[in-house]
Amino acid sequence: MIYRISYISSKEKGWVKDAIVASYIYMMLDKHYYDKIKDELDPAWIEDPRMRYQIENKLTEEKELFDRIANTQYNSLADDNEVVKQLAELYPGEVLYIDFWAPWCSPCIMEMPSSAARKKDLSGKDVVFVYLASQCTENQWKVSIQANDIRGEHFLLSDAQYQSLSELLGILGIPHYTLLDKEGHIVEKSAPRPSSGDELVSLIEDYL
Repeated sequence: MIYRISYISSKEKGWVKDAIVASYIYMMLDKHYYDKIKDELDPAWIEDPRMRYQIENKLTEEKELFDRIANTQYNSLADDNEVVKQLAELYPGEVLYIDFWAPWCSPCIMEMPSSAARKKDLSGKDVVFVYLASQCTENQWKVSIQANDIRGEHFLLSDAQYQSLSELLGILGIPHYTLLDKEGHIVEKSAPRPSSGDELVSLIEDYL
């Protein structure tokens, strides 16, 4: 598709051409495809200085985000279906509040500020907020974590892992939340959302 935009830019002139080219490039960058198009993209395709300025700013923004992703470490799980067991072994003696989410899930993202607030409420206590993403690419996952400043323990599930957990926990859709006690036992298959506030804090404190 970038080739087509390049071709249009070489054959057409004027504001309408600039608007079409700029809209497409901005859409691609807004979807965080910077790494796929950065080597082929040329802002000079856009003649209008105001449109070109917007694209250049967006390019700079996405490059900074991409660089942060490249320099950030993410956790991984063994590729099997014993995810709950693995998590309990990774965080022994901790209550685990598990958040099932995906970058494309608007309700999931809307809960993240409340999640940050609940982490603050429980700061210094033996609880770990674990974020299990699914149904997305690795790049989409990493970009969304950085773009939304989601702080916690992050893992990307395979389709098989998500399917297994859906059956185990009765997940019908996301966001979905699950609580493990300090021994790694599932004590709440469907726990309250972060936005439930004191309800969630009180529940977690019961297991501390």
